[in-house]
Amino acid sequence: MTDLPHYLARFRKLKTSRLSGEEAPYKPALLLAVLEGIEEGTIQDNQIIITPALLAAFQSNCRDLSVSGRFWANNFALRFYHLTGEKFWHLHTHFGQPLVLTASGSPRSLGHCAKW
Repeated sequence: MTDLPHYLARFRKLKTSRLSGEEAPYKPALLLAVLEGIEEGTIQDNQIIITPALLAAFQSNCRDLSVSGRFWANNFALRFYHLTGEKFWHLHTHFGQPLVLTASGSPRSLGHCAKW
């Protein structure tokens, strides 16, 4: 089992996009939303279910973390998918179906990624 120091080290090294020198808040906002769900008891298993509450927390965190206000919570599916590059976030699709990606290498929709 991986311990807390491992995850803290990974969280400190998140790879984020930049726009005019400002870091995009999407990955930290999603992780905070998940941690808030765990703290509130709405996430109890090692499986993240996409709910209206999780989406609302993500959007709120994006607003709070964006210094300039230029980042807003667009395309929630991208955030879930792109966290897989951090090596602690693992993606599983419905019933082992293949993940359908667009030409840009991102998932088409959340419907293709039921289990995270």
